[in-house]
Amino acid sequence: REKTPLDGFITAGGTVRGIRTGASEIVCADTVICAGPWSAPVGAMLDLTLPIEPSPRQVFVTEPFDGIGPRSPMTIDFHTSFYFHPEGEGVLFGMSDPATPPGDDTSVDWSFLDSITAVAQRRWPPLLDARVKSAWAGLYENTPDFQPLVGPLQPGLWIAAGFSGHGFMMAPVIGRWLASWMTDGAPTADLRAFAPDRFAAGGLQPERNVI
Repeated sequence: REKTPLDGFITAGGTVRGIRTGASEIVCADTVICAGPWSAPVGAMLDLTLPIEPSPRQVFVTEPFDGIGPRSPMTIDFHTSFYFHPEGEGVLFGMSDPATPPGDDTSVDWSFLDSITAVAQRRWPPLLDARVKSAWAGLYENTPDFQPLVGPLQPGLWIAAGFSGHGFMMAPVIGRWLASWMTDGAPTADLRAFAPDRFAAGGLQPERNVI
């Protein structure tokens, strides 16, 4: 049910039985926290501390630009995190900024464009000939090792969040695996690397390829 505020969870005997919204209660056998960068506040409704922080990212798109072919692949410079790929007749590009503190600010920082073009001058000079037509900012959902939390949290409650920028690629298969785990009682793949309690056990799985 989209665009419906979550007011809380329905619990009984230590088991999550569903959720409460402003208009109704939804009772179900299994509830999944998959609220992206807002997953930690959702977990806090049950006094759970989920190690997920929102992290702003700036994205820019150029006007039509013939410096890149329409079939060019997404290109990433992992040394700087600068990336670009075709977007319509132009180019979409961006770069992470380690100096940006965690938070939910999604305002566009046009000053950051100077930092990106300085990198582009060394990595992909043709970008300097393009004109930027639009920009936006969005939120990553980062965990300490930049890997997601996937699995059970307590009876009746599961999580699939904290993908740290990888969610678009991982969501289809994670959704299938998690659904089979909930219905069959066991995962169809080894998901221990994504265990929600791995940080307490010291089992970090650091992901270095984060942009």
